[in-house]
Amino acid sequence: MNFEQSRRTSVMFSFRGDDPKANPYVTTLSALVAEHVDVVPFAWRGLLFQRVDVFHVHWPEALLASRTWYGRIAKRALLLLVIARSACSRFTIVRTMHNIAPHESGHGRVHRWLLVMLDRQTKVSFVLNRSSGFVSDTKRVVVLHPDYRNIAPFEPRKTSKSVGIVFFGQLRKYKGVEYLIDAFRDLKKHDVGVTLTVVGECNDSDFARYLSTAIDETAGASLDMRYLSQEELNEVVRKADLIVLPYRNIENSGSALFALSVGRPLLIRGTPATFELQQEVGKEWVRYFSGDLDTIDLQEAVCWSVGPRSGMPVFDENRSWAFTVEQTVDVYNSASRRRFKKLGLMHGSI
Repeated sequence: MNFEQSRRTSVMFSFRGDDPKANPYVTTLSALVAEHVDVVPFAWRGLLFQRVDVFHVHWPEALLASRTWYGRIAKRALLLLVIARSACSRFTIVRTMHNIAPHESGHGRVHRWLLVMLDRQTKVSFVLNRSSGFVSDTKRVVVLHPDYRNIAPFEPRKTSKSVGIVFFGQLRKYKGVEYLIDAFRDLKKHDVGVTLTVVGECNDSDFARYLSTAIDETAGASLDMRYLSQEELNEVVRKADLIVLPYRNIENSGSALFALSVGRPLLIRGTPATFELQQEVGKEWVRYFSGDLDTIDLQEAVCWSVGPRSGMPVFDENRSWAFTVEQTVDVYNSASRRRFKKLGLMHGSI
């Protein structure tokens, strides 16, 4: 593949690169593709007035998020202008499908309509697993979500008298952490040698209060709702014996790949995506449950987690950052060439 062109493709991601809390998937991808394309910092003004060849969207609902009603109105107007500018072939929209639909509901009709219009203007959709349920008229490119051994290397688990269960990641209602707390509370009555650690930020004040109360009422459980640095998160996961991610629905999970990168066994809901992940790394690393997580699911997973394991999880060879960057940059450059051809310009003539 030839990355270099007479004029490098310019790409803007739908997040601010200077956000210290940005998802490590997008920050790593942005940094690596910058070796082959010009990555332009996100700005609404830039999308409307600067030269941008490709707008790469992640979690499009975040583009409309605001704490104020007037902020939401302004962002809706800006997104509509961006969609219109793309429709005039000023740039190509591509999207990574982290999930098929937003996890939180309750958005108004205008919000939903704008996301539909954005999808219609999207020319290429990256899906992060082969079993994705995403269906669209756009071109679909499978690019497996890479592992995180670049920031969370494998570390053998140390033996201990107790079994440490860990949930980590943003605390949101769809993730089912309340089922984990309830199941653990019941398990603790019969198995005193287990602990539960729940870590992650919660932006829903009512849900945060609920979780705090639930943890306070649960012996052997702790809750940390701070944003953890990469070093702090690595330390939490390294100390775990079992990672539990009881999401109500799951299309992809960076947290699951993070846990497996460190070498910690994983309990997760059974879906086509997690079946695929188990087939990839083996049943000794991924165990799944059906329905809502209950005490029996958790008890059986605890027994399973302390069993012997050989080596570390072996990922698909295509689940690498090198492969992801190659595929992604190919799409960027192809999209840019198609746009220039449609405009009747030669790539590199301006």
